[in-house]
Amino acid sequence: MKKMTKKGVKKTDQTSSSFDSVRYKNDYIRLNYDRITLAVKKGRKEKWNTEARAQALSLSEYITRKVDGEL
Repeated sequence: MKKMTKKGVKKTDQTSSSFDSVRYKNDYIRLNYDRITLAVKKGRKEKWNTEARAQALSLSEYITRKVDGEL
């Protein structure tokens, strides 16, 4: 059964017994991590992404290690 939410997006009822892996991951992240929004000038993100990929790191891990002085 589908119902409308406040924003008009259809959402399935949570009464089904199937495991919702997306909800599980989102809940885990919400409980175990802090979120930081960072605004940088155009092009800087791509530069950091390139440097992170060269070190086999995610962008988040790359920035965290840079800030912590590990890189």
